[in-house]
Amino acid sequence: MVSDILIDEAKGLDDKYLEMLVEYIRFLQFESQKDNIINEEAKVYRTPRGLSEDLVLPDDFDETPDCLSHRLL
Repeated sequence: MVSDILIDEAKGLDDKYLEMLVEYIRFLQFESQKDNIINEEAKVYRTPRGLSEDLVLPDDFDETPDCLSHRLL
């Protein structure tokens, strides 16, 4: 079993490296959960005709907002 291999490989490591291994395992668990959440959300939003109404953009959509225009000078 893979967990047995992991335990055997970790037996010879110093505590410093075992701590690093635990941190990496926790990172992988987090990434795995994040990927599952993103995949579940993607299923909902990536369907044809996902919007229930038309998206209307304002006429000045591509213009620089007034609050930022002074910074460009």
